[in-house]
Amino acid sequence: MIGVAGSSPGVGVTHFSIMIASYLSGVLGKRTALLEENKSGDFARIFEILSERSVLKQEKGSCSVLEISFMKEAGPETFSDLANSEFDTVVIDFGHDFEAVRTKFQLCQRKFLVGSLAEWKIHSFLKLAEEKKRSDGKWEYFISQGAANYEGAFKISGHRARRIPSTEDAFTVSGEVIAFFGGFLEY
Repeated sequence: MIGVAGSSPGVGVTHFSIMIASYLSGVLGKRTALLEENKSGDFARIFEILSERSVLKQEKGSCSVLEISFMKEAGPETFSDLANSEFDTVVIDFGHDFEAVRTKFQLCQRKFLVGSLAEWKIHSFLKLAEEKKRSDGKWEYFISQGAANYEGAFKISGHRARRIPSTEDAFTVSGEVIAFFGGFLEY
């Protein structure tokens, strides 16, 4: 399980979660589930937008898009069902309210924190990263926006933060996206 959380609203957690699932499914051929464990309602909007396209197969509370099983508004029963599922990988979009989902986040083998270097958001990114360093084990850090002159040297809590490639469509797996995830997300 890969947990993805944001340091503040609007840093791109859902977009990044879809990118991860698209890479795992499309490039590595993994049976992938993508859960919405937040109250954003983004998955409902995704279902609505894609409902008239042939790429979407809906079942109650979930749908499949390009071989990724999306599950909106995941509840406790969803987590227990996944323990006995056929999925190779589960990506969980926790949104930005980390404290509300701390217990479930601890179950994830990999913990990704997405933040922004925008001047008005960097403080919350650094603060959360420092708190997590002391209390929640190993995290991996990702930068979604801000500081255009970023050269890969930005470090958080002694760990390198990776710049997420800019993509307009989170479902599209470009060569840049393959190179990015191929550097650290191999199974």
